[in-house]
Amino acid sequence: MKKSELRQIIREEVQRLKEGSIGVMDGDQSDVFSALVRRNKNKSAKQIAKIAKKDDFFEEIDIRDLENYAEEMKNFFDVVG
Repeated sequence: MKKSELRQIIREEVQRLKEGSIGVMDGDQSDVFSALVRRNKNKSAKQIAKIAKKDDFFEEIDIRDLENYAEEMKNFFDVVG
């Protein structure tokens, strides 16, 4: 692996971290999922994960991960308001 390739990988990873990604989600996915959870805050985490899984945007993310993220976000929104 060349130095330039390694630098590019590091830049991409830093950019991903700056965008506020969540686990296996990139920044855009986490923003969309956050809005989805906020809009459906009265539903269970499992129902929210099923809604998200219907969209191709979240197809590579496991349903259990989506459920966990939804539960964490719901708890966060309860605290923050």
